[in-house]
Amino acid sequence: MNPQRDHSFYLVALLVALIACSPAPYPEYRPLGDGSYLRLITLGEGECTPNDSDRITFTLRAGPMTGDAGSLFSGDRTVVLREIGTTGLGRALRRSHAGDSLSVLIRCHGIPWQALDLLQQRPLNDSLMLDLQLKVARIQDPRSVHAEQERFRGWKALNEAEERETLLGHLREQGIDTASYWHSGMYVLVTDSGSVPHARSGDAVTVAYVGRFLDGRIFDDNHGPDGPLHFQLGDPDQVIHGMEMGLYALGKGGRGTFIIPSALAFGHKGSAMGIVPPFTTVVYEVELLDLVRTSKGGT
Repeated sequence: MNPQRDHSFYLVALLVALIACSPAPYPEYRPLGDGSYLRLITLGEGECTPNDSDRITFTLRAGPMTGDAGSLFSGDRTVVLREIGTTGLGRALRRSHAGDSLSVLIRCHGIPWQALDLLQQRPLNDSLMLDLQLKVARIQDPRSVHAEQERFRGWKALNEAEERETLLGHLREQGIDTASYWHSGMYVLVTDSGSVPHARSGDAVTVAYVGRFLDGRIFDDNHGPDGPLHFQLGDPDQVIHGMEMGLYALGKGGRGTFIIPSALAFGHKGSAMGIVPPFTTVVYEVELLDLVRTSKGGT
């Protein structure tokens, strides 16, 4: 055998042996492929792993691997497994059971941000390694999902019918006729329409308001130290949908009362702080203090 070739052979063999014996890049984590890794934190009581068509509900805390867990996002998410099945997160959930707690290390570019509805939380550095800590709450097959949806629809329809009866009783007591009814389901009583032109999407507006329940109790009033509300019409998550729709009936200096069913207000969940209960019609007395037409405004 050629001594030089023999020497090269043993160097290659030694290198292969060293690589085989080298520790994993993340101790206690199992590789999932595509540079993703899984660690089981707590074993749950569930017996079955999910199928592609199953819906998985889990609590998610996402943050940089070297930073605070949950610093990017902390909350609940629900996905159908097939929507994320080819990602590291999908492969991790395929191995999970209801009740399991997991830690999944994934590069930023490998996370299904859109499927998780987390595009706004996505870091700019695509190569950043993130730690996704998950607590699997439920794994549901399509049949159980459909049954749950049917129960929800029935419960929602019943509560909305009761809300509607309460609203109609209020309208009769106040002598409000259907002339003020909008096809959307809300009622707009214009006291003063204000100057022309009226508000439209994209306008910067300044609004003073008082929010009441149908029985007259006040739950919100921005006439205090914080002053009126400034926002751009059409921007998401600024005001409830019914408030925005009602403002289109007013110009600068306009005043009106908006009677807004829950479907256009705080819905079946109620307000975030619990002040407005679910399925509750609200009344807003509104004054459009200022209106500035911007280049984003519609025609």
